[in-house]
Amino acid sequence: MQTFEVQSKDANKIYILCSDKCYPIPYSSIYTQNNSQATFTDIEIGDQIVFTSSYYQLKLPPLSPIQKTDDISKNLNFPCFFSKIFNFYRPIISGVRNKNVAFAVKILEYLHKRKNEYMKNKLREILDGYSLTVFEYVLEIENDEEAGSRMKWLENNLVILYDLGNNMFMKFNNSDEELARGLNVQIKFITIPSMAIEVKNTGGTAKFVFYKSADNLGILYDNIESYYLQGNKHITFIESYEKLGAYKKVKTNELQANIKETKQEISLIQNILTANIKSPKNSFPITESISNYLKYIKNFVPEISSFEALLQSSKCTYCHEINKVFQVQCNHKYCNECFKKIISLATQKYFVLNKLERKNYQKPKCIACLKNFSHSDIENNLSNYQEYKQNAEERVKLTCVCCKAVGKCKDFIIRCFHMCNQCLFENLRKGGKSCVYCKSSLIKKKSKYYSHRTRCDCCKIKFSSIRFYRKKLCKHNLCINCLKDCDSNKCIIDNQNFTSEVSSLNLEIPKTKICEQCGITYPYILSCDSLKPCDCSLCDSCLLEKPGNDPNSNLPFSSECRSCNIQFGKSFLSFASKYYKICTICYKINHDNNTYIIEECKHTFCHKCFDEYIDINIRDGNAENVMKCPYCAVKYSGAQLSKLIKKEVQDKVIYLIMQKAGKFLNCYNCKNEFMISSQDRRQQCSICNMVTCMRCKDIYHELNDEDCIEKFIAERIAEAEATNDPDGISQCPKCRLPYTKDPKCDHVKCIGLNCETEFCFRCSCIRSPTLRHGNHYHRPSCLHFSKSNTEDRYDSECSECFSNKELCLRPKNLKAPRRVSADEIT
Repeated sequence: MQTFEVQSKDANKIYILCSDKCYPIPYSSIYTQNNSQATFTDIEIGDQIVFTSSYYQLKLPPLSPIQKTDDISKNLNFPCFFSKIFNFYRPIISGVRNKNVAFAVKILEYLHKRKNEYMKNKLREILDGYSLTVFEYVLEIENDEEAGSRMKWLENNLVILYDLGNNMFMKFNNSDEELARGLNVQIKFITIPSMAIEVKNTGGTAKFVFYKSADNLGILYDNIESYYLQGNKHITFIESYEKLGAYKKVKTNELQANIKETKQEISLIQNILTANIKSPKNSFPITESISNYLKYIKNFVPEISSFEALLQSSKCTYCHEINKVFQVQCNHKYCNECFKKIISLATQKYFVLNKLERKNYQKPKCIACLKNFSHSDIENNLSNYQEYKQNAEERVKLTCVCCKAVGKCKDFIIRCFHMCNQCLFENLRKGGKSCVYCKSSLIKKKSKYYSHRTRCDCCKIKFSSIRFYRKKLCKHNLCINCLKDCDSNKCIIDNQNFTSEVSSLNLEIPKTKICEQCGITYPYILSCDSLKPCDCSLCDSCLLEKPGNDPNSNLPFSSECRSCNIQFGKSFLSFASKYYKICTICYKINHDNNTYIIEECKHTFCHKCFDEYIDINIRDGNAENVMKCPYCAVKYSGAQLSKLIKKEVQDKVIYLIMQKAGKFLNCYNCKNEFMISSQDRRQQCSICNMVTCMRCKDIYHELNDEDCIEKFIAERIAEAEATNDPDGISQCPKCRLPYTKDPKCDHVKCIGLNCETEFCFRCSCIRSPTLRHGNHYHRPSCLHFSKSNTEDRYDSECSECFSNKELCLRPKNLKAPRRVSADEIT
């Protein structure tokens, strides 16, 4: 008989190697060890098949025998103390079958040696077909020798074991956890060499232990199971009086192993601390061994996880040492030395490359995810970046084919490097569409060229290099506005003569334009409109406003002109993102100069919306809202207030806050305001020295506080009735301050000191119960009242229920409509 190895397989056949050639064999010609026709799932690459006279037979190696663990630490990389806990182990063949085979073997061994009727009956329920026949065949014999013989036969038939294990797992949805719960067994996996421990169904009565490695899986047998492997298989361990001494010895060995294990844990912690102490300042090496120590200790000491997380958060991705690290855009962390080393290797110690060199070198990449480091990563984190950048510029000199000027890369933004910036811009002003030397197109990068800005040497303002500059007449960069101010054809800076007449240049440019979309007149000089590559007239808001169908959803502004659909370049959008913000209230786009930013929350508002917000709150007496962000209500500092609000408005806010706190009083005599010195009812004006009653705001009198309040309210009602319809006046049900009718709404909020009660103008009832319970909590005479026969219940959201700690009562009609007397206060 000749044996062949399976090289590959597909849905219909396998391929075997014979005489250095691959030959196909259909599954219909192959039979398994139980004499059934093989299928796609029965055969794995690397299996062996034997050719008989008329067919092929799948040949699998027998199950590995149970082995002693005296040298387990050498074979499996276990810690030395594991041999005291697990005396035996059985490796299972590698491949996709190993897990199913391991579980089938372990369950049959367990039931063969121990009585567990629950597990047997459960397996009889779920198994069917040939798997159930094999299960009953192995376990039905009580004769020790015959049972051992049947187990031996089964160990030589891995296909049958695989089918049995596969049948079990399929009934439990191929889940370790469900199988463990269904059979009431605790399953423990120990991963080698990381020593991570995974437990399924911790409350299981039976305990199965397996080890896992990169290419293997096997069964571990602890000290209790070792007795069953060696001793009498019919008498249970605990029932045997003669074995009681052995049981005690086993337990003693377990305790000794636990002690050794604890010592091992302490030793590992000692190793970690020693490495930390011996490490250089601000540096702690996380070697592979220390990383494995932490993973193992974490299984027994969960508190170590926070320490491990702390170490990992400060660990360099390159050297694995705990150091001062920073995070790059891909979220990996590096120390300065390793980051510099990576960039040095990629750029051959240049660190920063100029435009010509970038074509010849790879970009520096993160060693973990292989993503390129961004420009901001390098600029912000590479030490001496500016020095390296300067060196990169010095390493190259370029000559313009037009004017023969020699310059650096920054002076040649055109991709072909044939024309200097001055010649390029002059070419574009004349309508040029290609390089004058190599004829390469300028259209693709048109947006880049038009958004290029140059700082004027005279006024120090950056303008569009194409639209606001003309051909140079001297060594200085002078914008159109400054050229107009030059007298006698001389430079305004050094008074040197120009190379040609200023009058020969077209210096006309509009100061303002009318927007094609919204029709407003906008300043053109410093707008985004002056930096775009087209001549469409659009204000900043219309130009940058993002349409709903914009393909670049991740950009805050529009990526193309809404009139001609020409695309904006990166430099244009970068300029817009830097100098323009979206108002959080009206969502219109405004320049930084017309925008307020709340530092505490970073929300932005245009001047118009923010000023209106301030005015409304001052008018309504809500001074405290002025100190809060209009969007998220976070409080900002007094320093921010001075930046956001004009001085005269600040004084109003401070005055309102002090007035609300009762710090100011109007003199009844001279009508001037003065600051009160205490909370006494008797207050003397600092201007006319007359004494005013602080309660009723009238000339001081000897009445008590209650009479004073009654007098004050009566006078206020009389004043209101004298100038308004008496039916158009209502009183607050809490403090009884009178209010006149707002024809638009019956909802009133009292502005009385420490009151702020919201009530219904029609009936002077508190508003909260009407919202929480219903309109039957208006007074019966109110137009908004409606009857209700339902039972009222306590509602914690109702202000009156909450304050009374019980269900609030329905309000009754007042003695006089909308007039609240002292005994009718809610």
